[in-house]
Amino acid sequence: MRPGAHLFAFSSFIFPLSAHSSPPKGRPPPKLADNTKKGLASILKKWGRFCSEFGYNPETFLTDAQVPDIKIFWKWTMDRYNRIGVDSSLKNYWRLLRMHDLDKADRDLDPRERRDIRNYINLLIDKYGLRTTPKKKPVIGLDDLYLLLYTHWMLDDSTFKDERQRVQVATGLLTAAFFGCRPCSLFDTRVKTEEPDGLDVPTDDTAVASAQGGRRAVNDIKMDASNQMKSNRNGDFNTPWDSHGDSDSDSGCLYNCDEDCDTDDDCDAGPEATRSFLKTLVIGGGDDDPLFSLLDHFTSLAVHDDATYAKNIENMIRVKISPGRKSLTLKWKRRVLDLPVFREPLRSAGEVGTSPTEPLLASAWIRYLKQLGQKASFQQSFTQYGLRRGLLNVINNSAPASVQDQIFDHKQGAVGYYLDQEIRFDTDSCYLGKPSNEVVQKMARLASLTANANALRELSSEQKAKLKQNPQVIQLGQRNKALTAQIHAAGY
Repeated sequence: MRPGAHLFAFSSFIFPLSAHSSPPKGRPPPKLADNTKKGLASILKKWGRFCSEFGYNPETFLTDAQVPDIKIFWKWTMDRYNRIGVDSSLKNYWRLLRMHDLDKADRDLDPRERRDIRNYINLLIDKYGLRTTPKKKPVIGLDDLYLLLYTHWMLDDSTFKDERQRVQVATGLLTAAFFGCRPCSLFDTRVKTEEPDGLDVPTDDTAVASAQGGRRAVNDIKMDASNQMKSNRNGDFNTPWDSHGDSDSDSGCLYNCDEDCDTDDDCDAGPEATRSFLKTLVIGGGDDDPLFSLLDHFTSLAVHDDATYAKNIENMIRVKISPGRKSLTLKWKRRVLDLPVFREPLRSAGEVGTSPTEPLLASAWIRYLKQLGQKASFQQSFTQYGLRRGLLNVINNSAPASVQDQIFDHKQGAVGYYLDQEIRFDTDSCYLGKPSNEVVQKMARLASLTANANALRELSSEQKAKLKQNPQVIQLGQRNKALTAQIHAAGY
């Protein structure tokens, strides 16, 4: 017998092969995105109500349903739920119902039956006048952004828990406009629903999360965020300066942004289909346009949260840089390194202020943007993607395609593997239609940003002589010799 075969037989005798090679019982559940779970829960809830009205068991009837039964269900759905206004909603419901039936009962209709149901759905789309063309997607330019900020600061009568909540709204608008961020990059977009194993999953009737509903009072604004802008993990906030200028010159800063979700726009593919990576964004600063100065907004939030070791705003801004240094390193306090910048207001009755830890929910952010767009008299619903499209249209003819893909998280090989993690394009100046601050941009991208080439490498002869005469140094040297002698006496 060959040695390998003998070894296999021996190992099988000790460890039965069937105990290790047999697959687990049952079928593993599919890994679904959060929005898919919510859409599936919605259609299963409708299916459960349909079966309850006609006296069927939902699970059994789904397994045994034939083409006429499914057609009746679609007709019943359109008559009962008049909120369905887009053809893609009905088609998506059919896709989810088929997926669930295939997963739970291992059953699928044959191609002719599926074609029959699709044709019937098309008839319902025509009969009920569902919209088949996509809505026009607004593009928010600089003038529109100015109107939004003016409305927010001057005309909006919304009540906030504190002024930090008001400042973070303007900060969110500027961040989305200058960097083209998706909501999932700044705010908490997680859907708090459990995976639907059965037919009675308690969730909302809508298949897609939306800003509609009006469940909270218009003037009680609840702001929230999770995939948030954060300082880097070392707690350093580097502000590049012109080394030939004084401390009162225009400044810029580096601010690390954990950007998640590199899917297409308007698509939440969930964590299993996304790739998290780090991008470094350069924020230009200056006091010529305080309304559009994102650096000033972030600094205001940092001062309010006591996030740095700077004693006051004067100590943070008007400070002299050591000779040979190209930047000022602003140290963040350790307690704020993993906290979201955009946070919820305190929810308890009588409490005023911002939550110290809870991220701002994207659903509340979307609601407020919709209200802000209405108060600014926008004809179409205002969302964060309008700002994203505005930036893309501005830089379309200014930046190469690879840089555009990097800014907007469009997956390309060069973007993921070759380009610098730092965005080498002045997006905020481009959006504002201003010349790029080349001094700040160049300084911020230096690998030697925090290095001092003129720093001393060793002590001078005078310093060495003073150390040898220092009483504390002499005492420590004697202590070191005594401990060394004890270690050697012990046989080490």
